Amino acid sequence: MSVAVPCDHEWAHKDQVEMAELNGQTVLSLGDGHCLRDQALGFCFAAGARDDERFKATSLETLRNMVAAGGGITLLPQLSLPSTKVKDGVCYLKAVNPTPSRSIVLAYRPGSPLRARFEKLAKAITEYLG
Repeated sequence: MSVAVPCDHEWAHKDQVEMAELNGQTVLSLGDGHCLRDQALGFCFAAGARDDERFKATSLETLRNMVAAGGGITLLPQLSLPSTKVKDGVCYLKAVNPTPSRSIVLAYRPGSPLRARFEKLAKAITEYLG
């Protein structure tokens, strides 16, 4: 996961952020029921950050747009990051010490007629995250 900050944020010039630097910060998050919300907030809470109770996003794109508009900072998973450090008013900084991560599982029914497609998707994701 990476920390997403507005491009005018004091951390925007950095390439990475130590999780301890989130201590005392308020972070934007997804709404209740999203598994990523619980995972991201778990890392943030462990670092001493707090959840912004005024706002709950319905999607990662909403979070990204709120960051771009200067509404705060957030953690985003690697699969949702652009290929560049800066894009559309958001700077993406690698989170380190510890590096927040999560496992992704692709499960399908044995004997599924879509097995070949699922395996191709799994291979593409694995290669992308390499």
